[in-house]
Amino acid sequence: MDTAIAQLISQIHQTTYLLANQELQVVRMEGPLLADIFTGQRAMKAAGSLPDLVPELLGNEDLLKDILAGREASFHLEHINRVSPDGKSTYYLNITLLPYASKESEKYLLVLINDTTTEGMQAQQLTQQRNELRLLRRQLIAANQQLDHLFRHYVPHDVIEASLEQRLLPQLGGELREVSVLFADLRSYTHISEQILPSRMVELLNEYLALACEAINEFGGIIAQFMGDAVFGIFNAPNTQPDHAQRAVRAGLAIQNKTAAYNAPQMAAKKPVLHFGVGINSGPALVGNTGSQWRYVYSAIGDTTNVASRICNATKPQEVWLGPVTQRLLRGAITTVPLTPLLFKGKSQPLLIYQAVAKKS
Repeated sequence: MDTAIAQLISQIHQTTYLLANQELQVVRMEGPLLADIFTGQRAMKAAGSLPDLVPELLGNEDLLKDILAGREASFHLEHINRVSPDGKSTYYLNITLLPYASKESEKYLLVLINDTTTEGMQAQQLTQQRNELRLLRRQLIAANQQLDHLFRHYVPHDVIEASLEQRLLPQLGGELREVSVLFADLRSYTHISEQILPSRMVELLNEYLALACEAINEFGGIIAQFMGDAVFGIFNAPNTQPDHAQRAVRAGLAIQNKTAAYNAPQMAAKKPVLHFGVGINSGPALVGNTGSQWRYVYSAIGDTTNVASRICNATKPQEVWLGPVTQRLLRGAITTVPLTPLLFKGKSQPLLIYQAVAKKS
């Protein structure tokens, strides 16, 4: 190869080249990388076998001879690593093999070695960053799943969705809207708790509260709060439910049905059983976040809620009692029976109370 051409290639492309004869013996080496990856001499007339200098070519002698003979146009090796003799530097190389004929028509194998260390290090850094991002993504997914698990056990699902969709802002206050409020309170809880171990009493309480929660969730209500042996549910908030009164009453009847089904084998085994009294009332309430700047509770505040609680306190075990607004909103969809009007504390007039009997077909 013409010396001037070789120098020009090395200068412009920072390329080192090797020239090997038909016996694959290197007859010339030239370029800036010789001192760093091959030998301390910048040029020499003979440097041994090409596969010895480039071990990646071992076992591919037939391919090299095909390139020499012109049967193969070229061959490329990318991202080859080399460590400097002092062990302090790592080089990234691209190697290209081409056929070459001298002025005397002698055939040689031209090996071009391009230094891609900068690009290689950048690629390595990018790969490392991608791997770190993948690991971080997995950690974030795991953290989100854990947070989701925690949220769904402490905050109603519909409240979470409303917050994520920014329909419910993370601040104290709320909106006035019509709701149906359900209270379900266990009867004889205090009496039975004196007869069995506290650990078993907690298990029993959780089993009964789970029945009430299943019924409320089944009809689209949210569990706003647990209050000892009672549960407080809200319908028509945060999601709009035009038939919220029917949903609440059906949930109340479902609580009684589920409780009866649960109690049947318990009673047959002569085990202690509990019963719910369910009170429901409908009307306007301030619905939103209450509490303090440190902790919010999603709730429905107002006379509608207070009356629902008092109806529940008056309800007999295994029954579902309703306020007059709830009964009117049912529009006959569920059979109700009028009861003796009740005068609640703070009310000047007795309140008409109804018992829900069954859902009409």
